[in-house]
Amino acid sequence: MKVGLLVNRSGPAGLWAPSCDAGAMLAAAEINMAGGVHGRTVEIVLADAGQDEGVASATARALTDIESIDVVVGMHPSNVRAAIHKALRGRVPYIYTPQYEGGERSPYLVTTGGTDDEVLGPAISWLSETRGARRFYLIGNDYIWPRRAHEIAGGIIRSGGGLVVGRSIVPFGMRDYSPILDIIRLSRPDVVVIALVGLEAARFNRAFAEAGLGARMLRLGLATDESVLYAIGAECTENLYVSLNYFAHMHSAANDRFLETYHSSFGDLAPPVNLSCQSCYEGVYFAANLARSLGRSDGPALARGVRRPVGRKAARSTLMKTPMGPQLRVHLAAADGIEFHTVASC
Repeated sequence: MKVGLLVNRSGPAGLWAPSCDAGAMLAAAEINMAGGVHGRTVEIVLADAGQDEGVASATARALTDIESIDVVVGMHPSNVRAAIHKALRGRVPYIYTPQYEGGERSPYLVTTGGTDDEVLGPAISWLSETRGARRFYLIGNDYIWPRRAHEIAGGIIRSGGGLVVGRSIVPFGMRDYSPILDIIRLSRPDVVVIALVGLEAARFNRAFAEAGLGARMLRLGLATDESVLYAIGAECTENLYVSLNYFAHMHSAANDRFLETYHSSFGDLAPPVNLSCQSCYEGVYFAANLARSLGRSDGPALARGVRRPVGRKAARSTLMKTPMGPQLRVHLAAADGIEFHTVASC
């Protein structure tokens, strides 16, 4: 069974690609060691989602027309998801694994990750109740995910008696954050909510700390995982909080087994384990479990199996033995240098 792994291999989200590849390849190796799927081995075909709809569409078509893949596992920003779905035309299932803005209910497309409303609610409540946060400033990149995250965050903040004191939507590739940092300084927020992607988040957080704001204001990062934290650097993470469904440091029987197998397989120089890595691992397992449930492993048969929208609860019910398991929890962690420690879970 051929699984096309569609992730960004350059640009702001490119820093996640090595972890995504490793997670998917580990899942495939485990499945193959257990006998494969209906006698077929699972093969991972690496592909580049690109940074715009044209590249994403062309790559998706190449995966089906040239590589003859049976399923696509995607871990990339939401700006190209619709284009990929359209290009695949329902010929194979499209498993979309990251934490995202929510609301996707398309045929042939299955989402397995958490949504912004799920991670923002507990985080904003905790910051308000525990750190006394009332004033919030929102910043994000210019596409669907940050815009939707800002809408959700604004509603949660206002319903809790807080105030959104400012909002910035910035283009990809911004290098000089000085004007925005000046606005943030004058707005006097208690918390800056950051919906920036990958290296964009790293550059902003470094500029924020270097401007002397790290000690004066709290930060809440969305999609700010271990890889982004390494890119920010230990000296620039003061008062940075992150809300995610998964952190590598969490202890459970399933995660401990996953980490042990991962590091024994890839060695000391393995890419960081993070939410992206774990979500691609889950995506490959979901594809294999779908094939087993249908008794077929070819693309058209798999597509027919998800031609009606599949809810996340049903999708995750097949992921019992993965580190996050069938039920998604929300964890709020504080950065400590280049490590996280959990401060609240729900």
